[in-house]
Amino acid sequence: MTDLNHVILTGNIVHDIGERDKVKVGETTKLTVTIANNQSVKVNGEWKNVAYFFDIEMWGKLADNLEPYLVKGKGLAVEGHLKVDRWEKDGQKKSKTYIVADTVKLLGGKTDDSGTNANASANAQKTTSTEQNDLGFKEDPVF
Repeated sequence: MTDLNHVILTGNIVHDIGERDKVKVGETTKLTVTIANNQSVKVNGEWKNVAYFFDIEMWGKLADNLEPYLVKGKGLAVEGHLKVDRWEKDGQKKSKTYIVADTVKLLGGKTDDSGTNANASANAQKTTSTEQNDLGFKEDPVF
């Protein structure tokens, strides 16, 4: 039987990217982001909000391209696989499980200072109203 190691997860970034979150390994960038996934759970007949925290590791061009958009509160959809690091410290065995991202999609959430979505602002700068799409329309057709 083939082993299956595939994760799909959504959540919001817990903190802004700092120097400790970004590491250069040779010419490759490794970026670690923590996201929170909030869920409602029924405990003793009462609904409570519970947050689960996951560390997401991004490598190479994925990390380089996404870094400017990874701000506290921004929503992410992550597809990747689990990885476990194990080590021994002071005679105790330790381990850390995290998700290595294969693909990341930016979701709604944190906005820039002008009140617009940062991703939408970047996309708006790439196109103008005079440019035409692949079908020759100036705007996307409504179906």
